[in-house]
Amino acid sequence: MQKQNAKALDKHIGKRLRALRQQRKMSLEQLAEILDVTQQQMSRYELGQHRLSAAQLYQLARAFDNNVSWFFQGYRENSEELKRLEVILHENKGAYSTDTKREKEQALLAAWQALPSDLQRERLLALLEAFCFEV
Repeated sequence: MQKQNAKALDKHIGKRLRALRQQRKMSLEQLAEILDVTQQQMSRYELGQHRLSAAQLYQLARAFDNNVSWFFQGYRENSEELKRLEVILHENKGAYSTDTKREKEQALLAAWQALPSDLQRERLLALLEAFCFEV
């Protein structure tokens, strides 16, 4: 992976991590404790300035009851990187998707839990129920 694409992926993972931390109403200090790093280091991870290791992603996934692939959801490779992979591997790669049914369910639950009021939850539930009975 080229340096520029690696940076984009690091930033994507950092944004997802920050959003997850905020959804769970955790401080930067609490999150840093999970990985046994300083707040400053955790901030660098969230900003995509430093790269999380595979072991750290695993620890975070376990702590938040997510799959490691959750951190990659929504990331789109740029076309140059995709073409480079296709040339190297001699096959068409197409778009890569990490979204599984379980991950989508987890994302929906996390979004539900992040809603700030009971009124919003009631209205969302009514909307979902309307979709269920639509023919």
